Amino acid sequence: MKQKFDYSVLRKKIFEVIDQKKIVSIYIIGSGARNELTILKDENGIQLSDLEMVVVMKSPFQALKDQKLYKFYYNSEILCEFIKIHSLFFSKSRSPLIYNFKMNGLKIYGPEIRDSIKIQKSCEIHPFEAVKLVYHRIIPFLVELANYDFENSKKLLYSLCKVYIAIAEANSILQNEYSCSYQDLLTNLIKIGKKSKKDSITINALKLKLNKITFKEFKVPNISQIFKDLHNFLSSTKEILIKFKPGLIERIFIFLNEHGIKNRFKSLFKIPIIQLYLKVLSFISKCNQDEEFFIMTKKIASSFSEDWNKIKKIEAKF
Repeated sequence: MKQKFDYSVLRKKIFEVIDQKKIVSIYIIGSGARNELTILKDENGIQLSDLEMVVVMKSPFQALKDQKLYKFYYNSEILCEFIKIHSLFFSKSRSPLIYNFKMNGLKIYGPEIRDSIKIQKSCEIHPFEAVKLVYHRIIPFLVELANYDFENSKKLLYSLCKVYIAIAEANSILQNEYSCSYQDLLTNLIKIGKKSKKDSITINALKLKLNKITFKEFKVPNISQIFKDLHNFLSSTKEILIKFKPGLIERIFIFLNEHGIKNRFKSLFKIPIIQLYLKVLSFISKCNQDEEFFIMTKKIASSFSEDWNKIKKIEAKF
């Protein structure tokens, strides 16, 4: 079911927490901007999906001040989330997120500012950003796996769906066939003649996201199959990760230093994100086909939680 929103209500909610005079523009991004948003809830009625927005600030320091993920409910029912950003932080980005923002962002307030975004074509998305997209889904999945079971957690199942969709998106980016649309991804996968188990899982994940099937209709894959698919993707893209490991943190420090705020955020860089990615790669590579590895997974996956929360705080600054 496609969602319709009163943009004036969304703007009013944002203006209640952010001074309107400090705002340049407001955009809906993600599936909500593409008219593919489906509101999914877990067994306790807690919303799993949400409407995502970005608020473009006039000053980069206003964007960095009190940096957090803001949340509110639309009509007391639909969870909405937004972050503050500034064009300084995304104009030269080559990430899938910024490409999506450029191509599909839906402006609901202020002047158009996306002309400053340099990326024009999906083939310009950086290979590392494509791989990073998957890691950013795998780590929360491992955290969920440490605390829940597929049999009684829609949250875990939804997290798994996002992993498979991210792998499909990353592969399409690396093959220069990227489309921002879930429906396009689904259509292209359905066209494939002989489908692998991974393809079939991804098709069901996309159908769930597009409200074409329910959680009950989603066939949960064998845990060994899941780790096999994760291992295959991470192994095939390992060289991309290693290639762009050197200098990542140094480049961020240069950026900070150029804008006079290096010392303010220096303490946040004690856990380089590449180290965390390599930790995940090592962990996935050690998973075996026997029953014991699932127990091991439950124990080890929980160790990612603290690191992941720190990483999210770091990346929120950019």
